[in-house]
Amino acid sequence: MVALIQHSFFPLLAAGAVLGAASRIVPAGPARVVLQGIAAVVFFVPQIAVFVVGNFAVALVLHRGVLMALWLVAGGAITVWQARQTLASSAAKRGLVRGPVLLGAAGAFVALAGLWLGSVVVRDIALPRGVVQGLVTKMWVTTWSGGPYWHVAVNGAPLNVTRDVYTRLRPGMEVRVQVGAGSATVLAVLGR
Repeated sequence: MVALIQHSFFPLLAAGAVLGAASRIVPAGPARVVLQGIAAVVFFVPQIAVFVVGNFAVALVLHRGVLMALWLVAGGAITVWQARQTLASSAAKRGLVRGPVLLGAAGAFVALAGLWLGSVVVRDIALPRGVVQGLVTKMWVTTWSGGPYWHVAVNGAPLNVTRDVYTRLRPGMEVRVQVGAGSATVLAVLGR
């Protein structure tokens, strides 16, 4: 399942975007509605799949990080734009609208969080990966913010891992792993 999601993710996003653009050419009517529906499914279902199983497999960690960063930046930017439009409206000029400044600040915060997450993913992709070698001294699972997150400590240093890596390791086991420069997530288990 993970391999299917990994290999079909970008082609399906591209196909969804192309179908969405093609639906703009089709005359208004039932055919256009069906094409838009298919485009939406083809574009969004792979994203939902990556959000759901992204921290279960090493192969999807970077996909999930990029996707989350892009959605946060886009959502924040749209929220800031909406706040600016509300402030410029005639109702705001008459004093009838409250809250757009707070909405804009929240949108800016979300966009900044997306930029920060994007910088973490870029560091994971672009910078050389660190190699950590030693004994697994501790293993634990946290459950906050939308799911289980797996962690191990190698020689006492905490690392984030995905479920597939977590199930391969045992306390006291000698390991050699590649760790992302930005996220401190194990991105590959190396041979000893």
